Amino acid sequence: MSRPLGLHPLGDWLLARGLLQPARAGSPFGRAPLATAEAYLLPLVDARRLRAEFCAAQGLAHPLDALPALALERLRQGQACALLDLSNEGLQDDPALFEALQAELRARDLPAGQLLLVTQNQALEAAHRARDPASRLGFAVHHALLEQFARFAARQCPARGALYPNHPVPDLPALAAQLARSGVAEHAHAYGLLVGSPRYWRLVALCWLAQHGLLDQGLIHFDGLAGHKHQADLQRFTEQLARNRRLAPLVAAADRLRDYPRFRSSRFEGGNYNLLAFALRADEFESVALPVVLETEMSAGGMRRHTEKLLKPLLAGRPLLVLGNPGCLAALRGLGFATFSPVLEEGYDEIADPTDRALAVLEQLARWCGLSAAQRRERLLALQPVVQANQAHLLGGGLLRRLAHQDTALATAIRARLR
Repeated sequence: MSRPLGLHPLGDWLLARGLLQPARAGSPFGRAPLATAEAYLLPLVDARRLRAEFCAAQGLAHPLDALPALALERLRQGQACALLDLSNEGLQDDPALFEALQAELRARDLPAGQLLLVTQNQALEAAHRARDPASRLGFAVHHALLEQFARFAARQCPARGALYPNHPVPDLPALAAQLARSGVAEHAHAYGLLVGSPRYWRLVALCWLAQHGLLDQGLIHFDGLAGHKHQADLQRFTEQLARNRRLAPLVAAADRLRDYPRFRSSRFEGGNYNLLAFALRADEFESVALPVVLETEMSAGGMRRHTEKLLKPLLAGRPLLVLGNPGCLAALRGLGFATFSPVLEEGYDEIADPTDRALAVLEQLARWCGLSAAQRRERLLALQPVVQANQAHLLGGGLLRRLAHQDTALATAIRARLR
């Protein structure tokens, strides 16, 4: 009998489709792989765990150590496929990291062709093959979190506990209807930012807005920089900022981030970050004219992925700007959404250099803030057919249908590795 895996969307997906079974009754995920005649799903890990020296320094087992002897033998015989789930992060082609992984496979006499790396980064396989044409490692792109959000939005999710047991199923359609009514209202805030964890480019955005006197025009949800750890984060951020010639003038503004209560919001009080991925609250959008999505990464092109963060403004019936990897807007169009040109300029989406791309977005945001409330409302009215179509695409199951191909592709990739 299949059993859901809690906060592990890929595992839940595999179980729900019968591609995976628990290794033994009651086996907690993360201590042992789950096995069928087809696949072993290794624990959800970040990329550092692929390096033996990192595991040794941290007293951690290498992910491949989770495979029991029988599984190792089946992999050697081509009777099983091992999935290494890296889908919670945007992994780039790191030569040292992949060599470390290959070395671990050789040490266990495991064929690289039986390992399937599951990632959100659509550019990873091409970059890896270009650098190492002889590599036999397998790759699959799977956006489990996008699918989960799409299911919630389209009300195509089984009852609580059947697929996503630790995620209460939110009534996103009702919330979307509520927010749609405020789409062209008189908004108290020209823009909105949900900062979340204090990553480098998110802090750059806050510093830039502080330096240009635009903080007060936005609704900023920020968990703050309280505590010793975040003060160290701020020190590292300031040092990194100073090394970027074009951004170094923002160093003076970084001190304002220490005044974290200025930005504090109840949004994160007592928050579970695993659940926040699917939370959508009216107060994030009702008073906001233009959400600015601060994505997880800002790569120079080695990363082609976006997260569920981009879907929230679309469900809320809003246009958006995004600080993220190149191609975020193009990816939305590929999933069937409409974007916002010519009302919003979208050339920034394919700018390769992260600094150039960030400044292009922030300068456009400054121009938006310089408009009168009436001018902003006029532009939002012009965008109503676009935002309404995007809402309908989510609520009507259009995104879910667009994502169906990834289910088929992953199942095909697993079976291609079996003899």
